[in-house]
Amino acid sequence: MLPLRNGVLFPGAGVPFVVGREASLAAVDAALAREDKDLVVCFQRLVDEEPRALADLRSVGVRAHIRTIQRTPEAMTVLVHGIERVGLDSVVTSERALFASVRPLPMLVDEGTDVEALTRDVTGLVQRLVQLAKGGEVPPLDALLRGDEDRVRFVFAVASLLDIEGGKAQELLEKSTVSDALRFLVGHRAREVKILEVRQEIVQQVAGQMDKEQREYVLRKQLQTIQNELGSADSEAAEVTDLRQRLEGGGLPEAALREAMRELGRLERMPGASHEHQVIRSYIELVLELPWSVESETRVDLVAARSVLDRTIFD
Repeated sequence: MLPLRNGVLFPGAGVPFVVGREASLAAVDAALAREDKDLVVCFQRLVDEEPRALADLRSVGVRAHIRTIQRTPEAMTVLVHGIERVGLDSVVTSERALFASVRPLPMLVDEGTDVEALTRDVTGLVQRLVQLAKGGEVPPLDALLRGDEDRVRFVFAVASLLDIEGGKAQELLEKSTVSDALRFLVGHRAREVKILEVRQEIVQQVAGQMDKEQREYVLRKQLQTIQNELGSADSEAAEVTDLRQRLEGGGLPEAALREAMRELGRLERMPGASHEHQVIRSYIELVLELPWSVESETRVDLVAARSVLDRTIFD
């Protein structure tokens, strides 16, 4: 028996596992000594503890055949091919490895009138998932189907293509009907598709903003070149210089002068043909026209002014 801390194996699928624990290496060696070179692959319940009894393992596993092995001084890579689901009845602990007594479990029962619809839902979701992940068209997955008798093969073939973490893979492995397995795949993949769609929308928005900024940069450069050719750049520079001198000599309060100079800096960096350029220029002209340093000797009677306003507005 080969207990897994992580990884996925379904009937009909081939998966490489890196084996490094002493008990797992012993299990592989024991399987290689058999004529059929088969072993049982199952998930252990606690990742950080070595399984020693049946209660430490999940009750449903997969009988698998060892295809190839590759040894290194540190570990061994074993390519196994899942054959069938099995139920664990008992576990015997030897000095090095675990040996299990198992029974074959029946293949998923093809029940329910909704199997066809669920199959189509799973096919569409997986196609959309692969399309979003790879950013292009994908071949149809209908080739996985060879008639109604292959729904079980379809379920596990699709599951083997998807990145399902160990706990969810075990949950799928323990389903007893094709309908339940298909519903599981639909629910599990629909969420992944939504996540990828949102991620794609964000990427497109960021790319669109970058394209807009790059386009504006190119247009500014082109406009600057045209202005230089027409000699308008010099006139704009002279205009900015004139405005700066008028602001500095206009007797503005410190706060007003600081704000006007900030807007003048924006005006200097902005193309003369833009609408905002005209707005900022008009604002600076208005600031210059205000009577900042002009005083009047006329006394204003606020009570009389209020009376006039009230009479004018309400009468």
